[in-house]
Amino acid sequence: MGKSIRFTTLLVVLLLATLACQPFPTASPQGPAPSTEVVSAPATSAPLVLPTIIEATATNPPPEMPTEPGQIFIDDFSNQDSGWSQHYTDNADWDYYMGGYRVSVRTSGVAAVNYLMDHDYENVRLVVDARKIGGQEENLYGLICRQEEETSSFYAAVISSTGHYAILKLAKGESVNISKNYEQSVVINQGLTLNLIEMSCTGNRISLTVNGVLLSEVYDNSFQIGTVGMFVTTANTESADVLFDNFHLYLEE
Repeated sequence: MGKSIRFTTLLVVLLLATLACQPFPTASPQGPAPSTEVVSAPATSAPLVLPTIIEATATNPPPEMPTEPGQIFIDDFSNQDSGWSQHYTDNADWDYYMGGYRVSVRTSGVAAVNYLMDHDYENVRLVVDARKIGGQEENLYGLICRQEEETSSFYAAVISSTGHYAILKLAKGESVNISKNYEQSVVINQGLTLNLIEMSCTGNRISLTVNGVLLSEVYDNSFQIGTVGMFVTTANTESADVLFDNFHLYLEE
């Protein structure tokens, strides 16, 4: 790869006034909805204020050898010396766990971000396996691209354990949902079941694919280049505990 890859973590305190008043609707106790049903939740375009950002340093990992065209980085987190932060704070923890990488948040309105340091990419595709292993259902977790380390600005493609999804933009302390609404899809496995999350950032197109199905795509010109990583937030709930596995980074044309 030419350069060694380093990782770091961010702890972002979010004031989510809109989400706190409008929780995600939960799935019907009568069973899953038909495959064509999409349940819309209220739009959440209010800004999110970020008063505190805490960083943790990381080491230089030995990346695994790419195995597919365009693939430049892989980590299945089986090697606890691969470089991701093992860091603990009052609000969140980052650590290797059960052959994966665990991000646990214990405070409402807090986002925990882990990203590759000192590497900027324009057009990328990210793939990761992720599942809830604890905390409440109304979480948000997924991937980020075009992270500007100095300004903490990025795009995030996220899902929740209630089956909702969105594409967010965090810009210099304010966050907006640029995919219009938090919507629900039966494609997303709820509860503790594993989901395959894919995020593509190519040109001005940002997309979210879950379990092989394209769920959302937006067009935005705010950020052109930056680093990539993983994202977990409690949003309007008290705790979120997510295990990531098989992180893949591809360069796109």
